[in-house]
Amino acid sequence: MRWSPSFITTNIILVLVGIGIGRWTACFNYSPEITSDIKKSATLPTVVEDRELFASKVTVLSFCIDTESCSNLTQLHLHYPDIKVTVATKKDSVIDVSAFADEHVGQFKNKGDALNALIGSVKTEYFLHLDAYHQVDHPNTDQSTFWLLEAMEQTTSVDIVGGSVLSEQSLTTGVSGTLEIPCYRIHHYNYTYSEIYEYRESIRDMMVCERTSSSFLASTVAWKTKTLKFDAKLDALLFEDFFLRAKQKNVVVATRPEVYFIVTSPHSNRPSAVQHVAAKMIEDLIPFGLKHQVMTIRDIEGVTLQVCERYSTMRTIFQDPNAPTQLFPHEKLLCDYDVTTKHWKMKHWAYGGMFAVPTIQIALKRSLALSGDYFDSKGWPWTLVGGGALGFLKTRGFLPWEAGDIDINMNITKKLCLDTLRTEFVARYPDYMITDHSKKEIIIKTKHGFGGWVTIFFNKYIPIVRTVRVNLDGYLVPCSYTVFHEFRKYYPGYLKHKMYNKRSLSCSEKSNACLPDFSKLYNGRGGVWSDFFYSFVKTPKLTPL
Repeated sequence: MRWSPSFITTNIILVLVGIGIGRWTACFNYSPEITSDIKKSATLPTVVEDRELFASKVTVLSFCIDTESCSNLTQLHLHYPDIKVTVATKKDSVIDVSAFADEHVGQFKNKGDALNALIGSVKTEYFLHLDAYHQVDHPNTDQSTFWLLEAMEQTTSVDIVGGSVLSEQSLTTGVSGTLEIPCYRIHHYNYTYSEIYEYRESIRDMMVCERTSSSFLASTVAWKTKTLKFDAKLDALLFEDFFLRAKQKNVVVATRPEVYFIVTSPHSNRPSAVQHVAAKMIEDLIPFGLKHQVMTIRDIEGVTLQVCERYSTMRTIFQDPNAPTQLFPHEKLLCDYDVTTKHWKMKHWAYGGMFAVPTIQIALKRSLALSGDYFDSKGWPWTLVGGGALGFLKTRGFLPWEAGDIDINMNITKKLCLDTLRTEFVARYPDYMITDHSKKEIIIKTKHGFGGWVTIFFNKYIPIVRTVRVNLDGYLVPCSYTVFHEFRKYYPGYLKHKMYNKRSLSCSEKSNACLPDFSKLYNGRGGVWSDFFYSFVKTPKLTPL
């Protein structure tokens, strides 16, 4: 049989299309609980103009800071003439809402209370929260907010769906602006809050995330069933707090990236133009940190902010005598362990099996470097002992659950050490003080914050005869030549992955202040026995560090 060229061409095209469709469908990673809710009749439409359907099912909500922040609502009424718009206004503001709102629920001091009141008034199946200065595109476009409703109608297990945020630039440049797709995964453990750009799976044209845009469409029933609320005590971190708690309640959040919420160029520097956490010191970090046990913020670019560093160490790290000792009035509350525990309701980390807070690690590293260099400059024989020395073996750094002080063995008289530290050391480092703790102990303490103590003993351990230098978090410190004899004496079974109370170590995101997982420290090379020593049993040959 001879086939015509047109027949062959047609069949080749069909095969290629079939392969393309197969590859296209394989790109979607559907989870059973979500795909089971997709209507079998669902298709991917291209243009939607059903404005009446949108207006009948959705109430638009907005908190008006000023007249300009809600000017977009007039445009929304033009797009959807029958839609209901409900607003709240800033306390003591003078805003005429009659031109763009159907209902005014009142004036409020903060955004959290305003949004809770707005959502509580909703009677429709869905509500669209339109953040300040966010505008929507025309209903006839692919960027229309109607696509959010279409997504919710077709995938009923999604509770909240947002879109992209376009921050416009001057059109004279030929560039429309900067587009951010807020689809972030939230990490919350080891006293750290961070966001990374990552979606768990895709369904139709949606990305399943843990945080989406601050303007979003939500199911009213799901919102009330899962008792979702905004925290009125948090303003600048209102949405970070909300989506973190939404994750804990298993709220299904998605982003439909082709839907645009537009911030025009005059307002591109407004907070609503940024849809991710920023590693920037603001006062709201204090109540956020106290609420969620967060002392470290890491943004999507990997920039890290140590919240307490501003209070306890930043000023002295850079030796700036003119820097303020306290940048924010409540920062000491977050950095003071004795006060903080009343808010966190937590045990001391060393006794509760938790990581030491990041501030401890920062203060310890600085105190060890300053005091160690000072001891060396005086020619005093000294060695690192105790848990600090054990840390260099386990992790090449401080133990993750370090209690907050460093033990030093000194081979000089206590009187000479005490007199010199009180006159010379504190003059050089005025943010430290010297405490005569007992007949055989001196403590170098930081004046602010907590942690970073250096406890000096005098020939309590094996007399200093010979030393070796070891790497402790990048700083070379002296240890006794017979340090492993000391480990065997004071820490029986010291190589086991257990704490001093014999508790085994494990780590899970289910707990913020979790136990260390050594397989993840230093890219899997921190405290792992097989990486530090040869194996003497018949196992595959290991490569030492």
